[in-house]
This record gives sequence, structure tokens and C-alpha cells, in this order.
Amino acid sequence: MNIKTAVGLLMLCSTGAQAGLLSLLDVATLKESELEMCPNISVEKMVNSFFEDPEWTGGKAADGRKLVNVSGTITYASQPARAMVQVWMQDDGFSVEALEINGRPQPEGMLVLLLEKMCQSARGSDHTGDPQQQAADLPFTGTRYFNFGGENGTQQSITIAPNGRVTLRSHGATSVSVDYQGMYENPLLTPAGNYRVHADKIYITDEGGDFPDPSECEVIVCETELSAP
Repeated sequence: MNIKTAVGLLMLCSTGAQAGLLSLLDVATLKESELEMCPNISVEKMVNSFFEDPEWTGGKAADGRKLVNVSGTITYASQPARAMVQVWMQDDGFSVEALEINGRPQPEGMLVLLLEKMCQSARGSDHTGDPQQQAADLPFTGTRYFNFGGENGTQQSITIAPNGRVTLRSHGATSVSVDYQGMYENPLLTPAGNYRVHADKIYITDEGGDFPDPSECEVIVCETELSAP
């Protein structure tokens, strides 16, 4: 899921802000909106459940585009950190432009993961709710293949059953080994590796489920595509 897709999931609750009240109404509109990936949960509730001392500010960029910045303290790499999400308000929707943590721009994958964790926090997600809702929360069912090492890497696969049962496998030239079996969680923290799983991509995380520092991803591959058989 790319940034434009994630932003496209935001649904407007009201429109028609007048020029003199744009900033206030833009902030109010964003607060009252929902993510399609997180139905029945307002953006404000997502923010309040995940950010300490959240701040909402509206204004204009130098080129005239309307902005809403949401900032606050989060836990990142097991430490308190200052996060800021910048949203462009448009006539036909929203566009999440950037995520910064401690003043450092973050990759697209980190923004997607942050939205997901905010939703989980707002829901108090612990896999004890409605089984139908749990099934809907699965990124896919069936088997997907991935390889973090490219042509010289080991092909791996992840299988997710409709009941949430997960199997991780490594595929050698002549053999297949089962690396992990358990129930689906996001993040998926296993002895075989720590991951965030989406419909079309899989991300490496640290032991706490957070996305690695961007500098680490300059040395190792932190995300790769998932492919169907």
C-alpha cells in the first residue's frame, strides 16, 4: 500500500470550508474522518490512543496548499520519540505527505506501519474479538512468496489460513523447511524473523515490531514484494 493509497482510504465527513475558517475546519474534518482500513474509529481516536500530548495545527504551505500537521510523542525503538505526520488537505480528499520521527524523514513503509499500529491501539486489538472481524483483518489468505536476498537469497513463503494460522517456510533447491507456525499477529514476531505483513509487501522489523532506522535499510533490505504462487 503506497502513500496515495493509504491517503485515499481517508473518508471526508464534511466539506465546504470557507476561506476564513480553513485551518480550523480542516483540523476538525481530519479529526472526524475514518480510515477505511480502520472502520468505525475516528482519526482523532487513533491519534489520541497512540500519541502522547498530540498537537493538531492547520495552515498553508508556501505554494498555497492547505496543511494539517499532527505531532506528539510516541514509542519508537523502545524509546520516547517525537513524531509528526503532515497531511495535505485537498478539495477531493486528503494526501498524507510525510512522516518524521525526531526530525528525520521516514520511508513510506514506516508511515503505513504507523497507521496500522495507531488503528490497533485504538481498537485495543488482541485477537479476542469477533472472529469475522479477525478474518477481515488478515492481509490475505493462502500462500505468498518473498525473498529479501534477491537472486542469491533464500526463497521463503508465508501461508495464512482463514482461521489466522500462520506458517513460515524456507525453500531450498531440494527441500522445504518449516520455520514457524502460530497465529497471525501484526507485527509477526517469531524466532524465524520479525515482520509486518501486508497484502502485497512484507517488512522486516525489530524485536518490538518497529520499522528499522532508515540508515539500517541502506545496508539491508527492509521490505520486499509478496508474490502469489
